[in-house]
Amino acid sequence: MKGFYQMLQRFYKKIVHSGVQSAKNTEEAEKIQRLNQILFFGIILFIPNLIYEYYLHLPLTVVADICFVVVIILSFILNKNGLYVWGRNCSITGANLVLVAGSFLEGSSAGNYLIFIPMIILFSMLVKLRDDNRDVFILLIVSALSIIISVTYCPDKSQFQNIADALYSDMYKGNLLLAFLLTCIFTYINFKINKRKEEELIHAKEIAEESSKLKSNFLSNMSHELRTPLNGITGISNLLMLEPHLAEQSESLELLKYSSEHMLSLIDDILDLSKIEAGKMEMENHPFNLHLLAENIYSIFKIQFESKGIQFFINNKSKRDIEVLTDETRLKQILNNLLSNALKFTHKGEVVFSLTVEENNDDTIMANFSVKDSGIGIAADKLNNIFESFVQADDNTTKNYGGTGLGLTISKKLTEIFGGQLQVNSKYGEGSTFFFSVILKRN
Repeated sequence: MKGFYQMLQRFYKKIVHSGVQSAKNTEEAEKIQRLNQILFFGIILFIPNLIYEYYLHLPLTVVADICFVVVIILSFILNKNGLYVWGRNCSITGANLVLVAGSFLEGSSAGNYLIFIPMIILFSMLVKLRDDNRDVFILLIVSALSIIISVTYCPDKSQFQNIADALYSDMYKGNLLLAFLLTCIFTYINFKINKRKEEELIHAKEIAEESSKLKSNFLSNMSHELRTPLNGITGISNLLMLEPHLAEQSESLELLKYSSEHMLSLIDDILDLSKIEAGKMEMENHPFNLHLLAENIYSIFKIQFESKGIQFFINNKSKRDIEVLTDETRLKQILNNLLSNALKFTHKGEVVFSLTVEENNDDTIMANFSVKDSGIGIAADKLNNIFESFVQADDNTTKNYGGTGLGLTISKKLTEIFGGQLQVNSKYGEGSTFFFSVILKRN
């Protein structure tokens, strides 16, 4: 007995897994298995149904059901050979046709059309209700047309078979009971499938969050480990430049100093990004003068722009007596990144740094910052991507200007922490304007 059960189990698994090897991914493999399961149980359910119809002397209904069994077998063959969509649509169409045929062959009094209800629930397991809109539409249209035809046009009693009047009541009750039982079964199976998918999504989300946490911890630890020797290299290179050295060594020392400082800056960016993504970026609250902040940043970059032959202007409309309470260092970091980009990508013309302040109420103000340049600009199809990590406008930008593409990502995320939104207007070849607004608390 145990051997017979194991043989049946192997046979069932062989049927259900037929065609899985042709699946492109796990999701498609699940669809193929599910269709095979439905086709398998469809035949199992039809065997007693055929016997019952033969017992009731309904030869045409038996022929229609045999035709449907043939359609099920055809659907299975298509599914087995990697044609899942064709197999699914063949089974859905066949089921609708046999139910319409059954309604005409038995008459509407037999209640054969009641089986449409569980059939729709059954085939909804084969489509993704959220994503496969076209397939859902086809399923609903075919099913709706079949129901309309069956209910509207089929006769009250069969004109093709000799069915006793007393039998109609039993057939209707039988179809009603069968429809109810199948609806309960298929609804439960559908619920279990969706429940399992929900649990899989939750599990996948937890794994992704844990992976992100491990990545952030790794980046943070590595950044700290690398920063210590780099600080040493930077410090030693500065000391060597101050000490007497050969003239031909100056270039090498300058390169050593620049490389170590550049690497240190990159590590700082990675550490900042990992902190932000892990939600561990700690914002400080210190009083400072907004007007002086703008003046300070302008004075820092003025020399750099002038040495490159670019005009640099400041449009500072803030009041000297306004003091705010927030993280000056992080706000300055955003502005430094934006002005550094303007310096890098502008070869001629001008750069304008603007600050305007709007009175919000007695406790807060709204500070509006913008950096406008006449640089290379950004193509329209790249505007949505430039704020992503390690992304620049195109490959030529990386080759010609260097950089990692982290500056704008960090600036955008920091702006969001401040409660603002970093935005950009740009036209390729004509320059860019980066701007954001933040609400700051008065000191």
